[in-house]
Amino acid sequence: MLTPGRIRSNSQDVDPASSHLAQIVYEVSQMVGAANPDIHISVPIISDDLWINMPSPVLFRCLMNVVTNAAEAVCRDNNRSELREIEVSVASIGKVARISITNFGPVIAAEVMDKIFTPYFSAQVNSNAKNRGLGLFIVRTLLQQFGGTVNVHSSLDYGTTFQIDVPIKFQFQL
Repeated sequence: MLTPGRIRSNSQDVDPASSHLAQIVYEVSQMVGAANPDIHISVPIISDDLWINMPSPVLFRCLMNVVTNAAEAVCRDNNRSELREIEVSVASIGKVARISITNFGPVIAAEVMDKIFTPYFSAQVNSNAKNRGLGLFIVRTLLQQFGGTVNVHSSLDYGTTFQIDVPIKFQFQL
């Protein structure tokens, strides 16, 4: 496993300000999965030639935060489903890579939805952690600095999905 920030490449022309998307998605999934062995994280095969226009540590931190939050959600006592599963999907849409992280834990209430990206806001009722409520704010701030966005959708039928859109730096063409 590579450490955050290291880029694996066979090319000498790789821009160090870029992130190899597949590598970071797999690395985050493995780390969160190892820390939560009773959770299944499904990740599709991702194109090995897709590079994102942001440094690896930035993308790593954003994905780690969202996937860790999803793992916490599916492990809560009020999880309405027996599923302890997180689905990660990646799609290339024009000049944007869309990373979707879906869990089937508790639904985020509509009145809370607009607040979850606010500093120090936590939807967890019994949250006593000192830095609770900073993670999603940091994710949104970091993504915006590199031209990315994060959105959330939550419903009983489809679970909770965080959708991260980041600009594609380049794709290797063979």
